[in-house]
Amino acid sequence: MNMKPPHHDPLAQQVATTRAVLWTSALVVLGAISARWWPLGDSTRSRELPSSPHDRAAASPERQRGGSATSRNINDDLAESPQHASLDLAAFDRAMWLVPAAPEVPKTASEKPAPPPPPLTLQLLGLVNDNGTTKAILYDSTTDRVRVVAVGDSIGERTIEHIDTQGVAIRDGAGVRTLALKGGAGGGGGP
Repeated sequence: MNMKPPHHDPLAQQVATTRAVLWTSALVVLGAISARWWPLGDSTRSRELPSSPHDRAAASPERQRGGSATSRNINDDLAESPQHASLDLAAFDRAMWLVPAAPEVPKTASEKPAPPPPPLTLQLLGLVNDNGTTKAILYDSTTDRVRVVAVGDSIGERTIEHIDTQGVAIRDGAGVRTLALKGGAGGGGGP
């Protein structure tokens, strides 16, 4: 006789195991759903809680068995169960977990800061020595002119206050501003 030994296919075993797990899971889920919706008789009826302490005393097991009302005081019932049968919805009106807003900083009645002065439209091109007097060569971009000025001269509302090898000091409505030479002090180097 020609008998072949049984052949174990691991893929077939995995498929069979997966099917078994799926069917078992499906049965468990169906059982849970049916248990949830299955009528359970009297236990599914809503139970009404007594609304007042007198009703609770009347519904107590001692009363139903014929026990005396003096064995348990109504105030003892209230002390043992601080929750009443009705729900106080006003307790939910308050927002408890909101972070309070940051306190407002009082605003001072100060004036607005003065606007910044307009930018200088002058550019220092160089310095020259004319008969022992140092003069500055300035380019005015508003008039598109090159001017040679000395200390005390004025260009519009601006007055030349000081000229030295470091640059030119010009006084205007905002204060004293300094124009420096490009390329270093004392040099007439280009940009």
